[in-house]
Amino acid sequence: MALIITLPPLLTYVGALTLKMERFQFLRAAGVMSALAGAFTLAFHKLSAPDADYLWILLALIGPVLLAIGNLYRTLRWPVGVSSDALAPGMLIAASLLLLGMSLLPGFSLQIPTDRSLPMFLIAVQAVVFAGQFLLLFLLQKSGGPVFLSLLGSVGAVVGVPVAILLQGETAPEGLLLGILLIGTGIALLNIGKAKQASDKAA
Repeated sequence: MALIITLPPLLTYVGALTLKMERFQFLRAAGVMSALAGAFTLAFHKLSAPDADYLWILLALIGPVLLAIGNLYRTLRWPVGVSSDALAPGMLIAASLLLLGMSLLPGFSLQIPTDRSLPMFLIAVQAVVFAGQFLLLFLLQKSGGPVFLSLLGSVGAVVGVPVAILLQGETAPEGLLLGILLIGTGIALLNIGKAKQASDKAA
């Protein structure tokens, strides 16, 4: 899953070009392609494994498409004059309502142990972390734009793959170092391209 969420940068960039949200720029395009090449380097050997379940892989690929659509939609429909910290609570409330709806499904429960304090403490910590995460997401969307925000998926792969290896016992995919270098290069190129774009506008 950490590898699959590296696909939104390319989808978001293609969507942004199609919708004329940004003009083509070689550095930014090269950055997105480099990050994507890093992701494919990491994913290739996983997908070519004999026990790979392609049905679940195809279903999982819906996630990056929805993430790319969300990245573009938030920029296109951002209310004029509204700040990031005003929009983040609405997203949190919507997420809470979705979770509440899930709890009403048969065989699904949100019940937590009440005989210990640790579960309640962890939920409180999660609530604070998620609130901060949504606020940072909207701040990054506003300042960096949809394409830059989508690179969080590539960063997630760099973090998620070592976690899977060290904590969950997965075998390290071949090409891990090359993949990380390509993703890092992609993020750097995208930032350089963004800065060059801003300086050109100022000039």
